[in-house]
Amino acid sequence: MTMSVRRLIIFCIFVTCSHITVHSRDFIKGSFSIGLDGLFGDFDSNQKLGGGILHGGYDFFFHRISFLSVEPKIGVGYFGGNKTSTLSTAVVANYGITCFTTSISPKVYCSLNPDNNILLSLENEFSLLNGFANIKDQNSIHVRRNSNFFQFYYTVKIGLTLKTPKGCKFTVWVGGSTLRLDNILNGNIPSGEKYYSKETLPYAAGINFYI
Repeated sequence: MTMSVRRLIIFCIFVTCSHITVHSRDFIKGSFSIGLDGLFGDFDSNQKLGGGILHGGYDFFFHRISFLSVEPKIGVGYFGGNKTSTLSTAVVANYGITCFTTSISPKVYCSLNPDNNILLSLENEFSLLNGFANIKDQNSIHVRRNSNFFQFYYTVKIGLTLKTPKGCKFTVWVGGSTLRLDNILNGNIPSGEKYYSKETLPYAAGINFYI
């Protein structure tokens, strides 16, 4: 193969890739995001549990499918709780959980006005949490113990999105979560002994900003 033919092939490949890149940019657009998710358990006289996750990501929009977006995210969070009883024994306990999350969130939108600057959104978020727990089981285990665990959970979010004249937008939402912390909290406990059985966070709310 002569040098001129090689140069011609390289030039054709460069032009083709440039053409694909330009069309890809036209087809897929997006914006950077930052948000705060709050998750809460049932607050009663025996148990209090809640926390939050601060996350950032990039929201991809498809030009030909304007009602759909997909947002990958990473986040860091903290959950804390205390309780005065369990199903098995009366134990006063408190704990804190630091976590890192990775999520993917497909979203669909429905415009509420002709200007398309007020939108109703439905988000389905699939997340993997890596949690590190610091636990104190008083009257049962007299030393603080540590545990870490991976947990998959799902969050559904129904939100209201408002667009600003400068192209930014923000979303406030409420929803529910399947996150359970039992496996993390029961780590490093002798087999057959479980102090935690209903550490769930079914309620969620939050706010997101898009730039």
